[in-house]
Amino acid sequence: MKRLSMSARIAVWCTMFVCLCLPAASAVYVEDFETYSLGTLTGQQGWTKISGTGRAEVYSDNGPTLSGNKCVRVDNLSGTYITLRKNISDLIADNKVLTIQYDVRNVTNGSLKYPTTFRFRVLDSSTGYPAIGNMHYDGGAGPASQAYAKYGTSNGWAPGGPAWTDPNWHTVVWRLNYATKEFVSVSFDGVQYPQPGWFFAYTSNKADLLEIYLAGPDGNNDIWEIDNIVLTSYPIPAAVSISQAKSLDDGAEVTLQGIVSAVFLNSDPPRFYIQQPDGVPCGIQVRCTGPQPFVNQKISLTGTMATDSETGERYVQATAGYQVTGSGKVAPVAMNLQAVGGGSLGLQQGVYGGSGTNNVGLLVKVCGRVTSKATDGSYIYISDGSPIDDGSGTPGIRVDLSEIEAIMRPECQVGHNVVVEGISSLYALGGRSHRLVKLRSTIDFTNYSLKVFKVMVINFDPVVPSVGKKLHEALGWNDPWSHTIAYINDLKEVSGCWAQYQIVEWHEVNYLAHFTDGFQYTAQEFYDMWRSCGGGCSWHSGTADYYRIINDFGIAAKVAAGEIDEVFMFGPPFACAFWEAAMAGPSPYFINGGTYYVPSAKRNFAIMGFNYEREVGCMLEDFCHRAECIMSRVYRPPQWWFPTWPITNNWDRFRMYDKIKSGEAACGTCHYAPNSQSDYDWGNTTYVWSYCDDWLYNWPNLIGIKRWVNCTEWGNGDMRLHHLWWLKHLPRKPGVNSDGKQNNWWKYICDFNSYPESR
Repeated sequence: MKRLSMSARIAVWCTMFVCLCLPAASAVYVEDFETYSLGTLTGQQGWTKISGTGRAEVYSDNGPTLSGNKCVRVDNLSGTYITLRKNISDLIADNKVLTIQYDVRNVTNGSLKYPTTFRFRVLDSSTGYPAIGNMHYDGGAGPASQAYAKYGTSNGWAPGGPAWTDPNWHTVVWRLNYATKEFVSVSFDGVQYPQPGWFFAYTSNKADLLEIYLAGPDGNNDIWEIDNIVLTSYPIPAAVSISQAKSLDDGAEVTLQGIVSAVFLNSDPPRFYIQQPDGVPCGIQVRCTGPQPFVNQKISLTGTMATDSETGERYVQATAGYQVTGSGKVAPVAMNLQAVGGGSLGLQQGVYGGSGTNNVGLLVKVCGRVTSKATDGSYIYISDGSPIDDGSGTPGIRVDLSEIEAIMRPECQVGHNVVVEGISSLYALGGRSHRLVKLRSTIDFTNYSLKVFKVMVINFDPVVPSVGKKLHEALGWNDPWSHTIAYINDLKEVSGCWAQYQIVEWHEVNYLAHFTDGFQYTAQEFYDMWRSCGGGCSWHSGTADYYRIINDFGIAAKVAAGEIDEVFMFGPPFACAFWEAAMAGPSPYFINGGTYYVPSAKRNFAIMGFNYEREVGCMLEDFCHRAECIMSRVYRPPQWWFPTWPITNNWDRFRMYDKIKSGEAACGTCHYAPNSQSDYDWGNTTYVWSYCDDWLYNWPNLIGIKRWVNCTEWGNGDMRLHHLWWLKHLPRKPGVNSDGKQNNWWKYICDFNSYPESR
């Protein structure tokens, strides 16, 4: 064991990307193996082999976090597995938040040495269990940072961190709150992945036993290295309320706790807002150098009170960083425009002409009609009829859109009716402080003057009798509700509000869908088969009976009456056999699935098929293929799925990729990024020329600008990020092109019934 100097502690803490420094009462334990002798680890400085025939040695190599030339290497060259443990002093006897940091390397990564499981964990010696089942498992796609934890009333696999496919060193940090029993986050190479809503899987009231473990098939010769283990525990300091803080003078030191309600990275300086987790809603701005937290994280921070000299808004200047202690949610407070800002609270001044409860710093929800729009689109004014004027001659209050990238700001024009969520803040004009609502992203903006598509969601998610839980819970799969919200938010954001979906019906169905031949799996039957052989089972062939579903839920009549516009369906793989995207109605056509003649619906409607075993990226893939099919119907290119050279239409021009014509790539397709050489090759590092910026910024007046691009543009192989990048580039400008097609392709993709070429 090595204890660090304060300067070394700060250096280590910074590698964990948790702002600036450690609280004074923090305890740090370091295991970097530099004082060990090369050779067998067992017997050195308290390490004991508990079981297994694998091998663990102190080896000549070093991770990146701390200097040195030694690490521990474990392998199963001639054995099966190995477990080693070491007792230490309890790290959480007094301090209740624990971070577990280490450098890890899978030396044989990419050499087909899988499946394998490697883990470093901190256990409770009295039970032999950790708080969460954190580990790195490689089933063939590269190891990921996974954790077995509790969500709701059941244990399952938390989202964790990303997989990696290289044999290089990586730094991992697990964050656990022993006071609230929360699995807070995992960080991978400095990028934090919050785990909201996940709690300890096991009873663990101490952190006094270290464990290194490797498992894999006999003789698999999978080799892992670990180094620079840094365990840090710290207390959660006592705090004053936010409302009390606002009564303190500038320069006063204050400790606050709250839930992050907004983060504004593009402000100068960057800032975020926190709200009290309970009691009377109250929020405040925080300014902090270094990385900012995530929305919905619970944090504790210490800083000094200050007042913005221009606007009069009070804020905390964090002086000792912030500590993430858990997760929570903040709901916006709805109010009319007259109430925004309010009167004074302590030393926080109110807005000009304001009265009532001060809400500066609070997440609010307001509505109104757009009365003015800045020429650069950075702000708008909205009015609900309240007698408000900032002296500019425009009625209403200002809504700040500057945090959103200019090209991606939500569509709105003067006269549009909108609902917005954002932070109640201040801006200065004419020597006074006025009401301001500051948007976090396009997700916070709904334009009711554009079409809002009403959705029915049908979740085929029966209870498994032997487990007593819904199928997705019993198998530790994804929550359909949260996935639906993420999917809807993603589409809204990348479309600039042209794809606005609203859930109007949600059906929880306690059975699995019937196949067209009448066959139906029971929940127990599917559960047992999946646990026995997964995707390798001999599953029933065919597709779901869409006509039966349409009839059972009265969908056609609801579409005809305008009560719903679209249907989302969730189910497990194989047992429901949904199309990715199907169309039904009086004149249905192929959108990457079946077509179902339902004249009583009076208009066509899409039925999206989702799988709660898979991630949001797969849901977006379904939508991307739908978009490709609709645009191919609109433009009638020589090939349905792929562009051709020479280019004959704008759709082929948009989806061109380098493999088709070198040097002429634009945005590619759903499966092919601009530089892809095969399907799903979204992680290709090769640079190619692309016109993607021309499409994003200059359409419909393309001028031929291109630049070098590779996978760093679209997420380095991440499916969801690639699809968001691709959808972001879809044209959405007003007017009709010289080819007779709409300049806004989202109209075709979402509102296909309104245009003859997509009807």
